[in-house]
Amino acid sequence: MSRPATEPVDSFRPRSREELLAAAAAIVPLIEAQAEANERAGDLTAETAAALKAERLYHMFVPPEAGGDGAGILTAIELVEMLTRADGSTGWCFMANSMLTGGTAACLSEAGVDALFRQPAPAILAGQVGPVGKARKVEGGLIGQGRFQFNSGSSHASHIGCGFQLVDEGGQQLLRADGQPEWWCGFVPRETMVFRGNWDVMGMTGTGSFDLDLPETLIPGHLTIDMMEAKPKRGRPGFAIGLYGNGYAGHGAVALGLMARALAEVAKIAPAKARPGYPGMVGDYPLFLHGFVQQEAQYRAARAYVHEVYGAAEEQAGRDGVLSAELSARMVQATVFAHNVATGVVQFCHLWAGTGSLRNPSALGRALRDLMAATQHFLVDQKMLVDSAPPILASWRGDGGRT
Repeated sequence: MSRPATEPVDSFRPRSREELLAAAAAIVPLIEAQAEANERAGDLTAETAAALKAERLYHMFVPPEAGGDGAGILTAIELVEMLTRADGSTGWCFMANSMLTGGTAACLSEAGVDALFRQPAPAILAGQVGPVGKARKVEGGLIGQGRFQFNSGSSHASHIGCGFQLVDEGGQQLLRADGQPEWWCGFVPRETMVFRGNWDVMGMTGTGSFDLDLPETLIPGHLTIDMMEAKPKRGRPGFAIGLYGNGYAGHGAVALGLMARALAEVAKIAPAKARPGYPGMVGDYPLFLHGFVQQEAQYRAARAYVHEVYGAAEEQAGRDGVLSAELSARMVQATVFAHNVATGVVQFCHLWAGTGSLRNPSALGRALRDLMAATQHFLVDQKMLVDSAPPILASWRGDGGRT
């Protein structure tokens, strides 16, 4: 399945779900072997990034019209799950890079797609697209600047997405007719950014999520998107689940992958582990056995719900072009629920593995640290469950359609 990353876009045939999963599975051994090196480097190693590029996995979400695979949301979730199970940092970067790359390819103008994707070496995107920088409109595009945090996978991207609030010549924020701030995003070559090299954290250590500075820069109009009006111009209809919908899906997949790795690790560690006071190996003790099957069921329930909800959302978006309030809420619910379940599952595995999780190198210890980092993302704040509750409550009262 390997193919040069520089193969011309017009020679690329979109791959099926099975082909994409096979391509990812083929590099899992390398990803697992590089996991500790990723952590030590605080960034994905060149070998890790090269493997993802060689299989063109970063472009699995790009619409076929822009030279990608046009994968559906469930295929994307499965790919992120698989790579996260191999290594949390790799799965996280792959999620961030591929989702932003695909979403941008769907929404950019034709001129923007030509410039970034219809190229011998199609663009790979990273960045912080929230409106944290400032930009003003000028003839031909935007002049933007700012400091952007949490740019996961930026070292191995070709272009960086920067989110801006629009301001006037005096620096005053501009508002839309509905009173909302003007939110735009622009894409610049990676070399335009100043890397601050300040990623020193306890989990997702290998993601290289550095702070980046953008000096005052002119960004051509065809490489900008009005985020308040962004809609897919090409690709699968399911892109209508939206920017945040795709983001929630990716984060849910990361939680599922970390759970799967933790369960697999403790299933290997516990049967060979002896502890004072136990009549035999820890893995044979009824308390462990009872807990394991309960936690494994929790994982399967969370996974089934994530797949159910995002499958239904893509189907509805493809059919109607919009999502119901209930399904929009259930996407949030499913992803936050998956992280809550993952917290219990991974902590259970850590507890019963004992020092098998504590002593480095440990894939289980790494999964625990990565999950603790993943749960801090604003998309999975517990407040999101409160915000998503009203449409779900309405569905149980009979004044909204049940999923």
